[in-house]
Order: sequence, then C-alpha cells, then structure tokens
Amino acid sequence: MANLITELGQLILFLGLLVMATVFARVLFSLISHVLERHMNRTHARLAGKAFQYGLLIAVIGLGFYYILDLDFGSLLASLGIATIAVAFAAQQIVQNAMAGTLVSLLKPFEIDDHIEIGGTPATEWAQVKDIALMYTILRDKDGRLFSVPNAFFMNNKIINYTKSGLFVLNINLWLAAESLRGVDELQRLVREEAFKDQRIMPKITWQEKSNMLEKLEKSMRQFFEKSLVSEEYLPRLFLVDVQGTRVKVNLRLWIKEVQQSDEIGSSVREAVRARFLAEGIQFADP
Repeated sequence: MANLITELGQLILFLGLLVMATVFARVLFSLISHVLERHMNRTHARLAGKAFQYGLLIAVIGLGFYYILDLDFGSLLASLGIATIAVAFAAQQIVQNAMAGTLVSLLKPFEIDDHIEIGGTPATEWAQVKDIALMYTILRDKDGRLFSVPNAFFMNNKIINYTKSGLFVLNINLWLAAESLRGVDELQRLVREEAFKDQRIMPKITWQEKSNMLEKLEKSMRQFFEKSLVSEEYLPRLFLVDVQGTRVKVNLRLWIKEVQQSDEIGSSVREAVRARFLAEGIQFADP
C-alpha cells in the first residue's frame, strides 16, 4: 500500500512538472521568436524558437523519467523488445515530416505570407502561408479556411510560389455572336483600352515594383526578365479559341501582380470589356 501511494505521488509530481514545463516552453518559444525576429526573418526565428521549445520538453521528460519515476532506460528499452521496433516504424512519418520541415526552413521554397499552390493529390488552389512548424505548415485558402499540410508532402510534390514569381496569368473566356464579330486585332485593341485602366494589370508597373520582382528571381533568370517585363508577351492579349455555329469563343490573357486579387480583377475586367463590346455593337452569345 505504501509503495502504491509513493508511486502515485511520483506520477502526480511528474505530470505536474510536465505541465509546467509545457507552459514554460511555450513562453520561451514566444520570447525567443520575438527577439530573433529583429535580427533574422520570421521563418528562421520561429524555427529557432521551436528548437528551444522541443529541446526543453525532451530534457524535462528525460530527467523526470530518470529522477522522479526512477526508470532505467536500458532495462526499459530491453523489456519493450518488439514493441520498440513497432514504435520506431510508426515514428518514421514523424521523422520525415521533421526533416522536411527543417529543409523547408533552410531552402526556403516559400516563406510566411507567401502565396503558393501545391500540386500532387489532392491538389490545392492558391493559399497563403500562415505558419511553418517543424511537422506541418499552416495555410489559409482564398475562402479564409485554415488547413495544415505535413511538411513531407512538399518534398514530393510541385510547389508554385506566386509571391516569388511576381506575376500571374489570368485567363477570361467570353462567347461572342459571330454575326457581330470584328477582327481579332480590333477586339484586342478594345480589350487593351479597358485593361489599361486597371493599375493591377500589366504593364501598369512602377520601376520600384519591377526592381522588387527582379530581386525575387534567381540570378540566372534576371537578365531574361529585365528585357521581357515590358515586352509584347506581357500586354493584355486576345485569342480566338473555338467556333460553334453562330458563336465564337475568345480568350483574354492578362498578367497580374497579385494572385489573391485574381477573382476581383477578373470580375472587374469581364464587366468592363462586356460593357465596351456592347457599346461597340458586339453582341454576346453566352452558353
């Protein structure tokens, strides 16, 4: 009976110590991250904070096992036998995510606040990076929903970083009545006149914005983009893509700078072009 009370007291003491260590580790993480953010980027600061947080918890658990619960690690591991091997296999995914999280923080394919799109299955639309933890990354999609992705997923799938690329193609499809259709060059002229009114559409770009975008590109790509940012390729363009009886499908191809505004810009341009076409006597034949 006395031994049972002693062991129960040890267990309560260990759990109490673990709770206090968890709270203190969280405070330590916040403090270290806040201080380091003054000297490095946010992603590296949080990674360092996480390292101190997890290191403290591991140390407290180890000391608690040895000094409070009086557990002999050698005997404990030997007694576990096959169970230890099973746990090791189960922890494989954890190790993969932890290593991937470290690589993401070091290689920086994306950083906090970047807008990215992930390939693979399931594929995602663009989302904003809200946090990069050791095991997973938290993203916010365009509908405002937060979701987490295991870091190992990024190592095996395509990542599109719209923030670092600086530009995004916006495609808008319209169906026009064939009897009121004009030449492609004339339609493209009307589209450009309307698109140029929107400051968010290329080539509406300041020299400062151009410089910022070039800095985000790899050095090997800078020379190419320095020449091509103002080329014909980045102007609003119109293409004829399909003909069905008395109607014709055209595609408007626009370059924009903010992927998170793609829906808003697309709606604005669609309405502006629609109003201009109708004013010019060009009729629509929506399906």
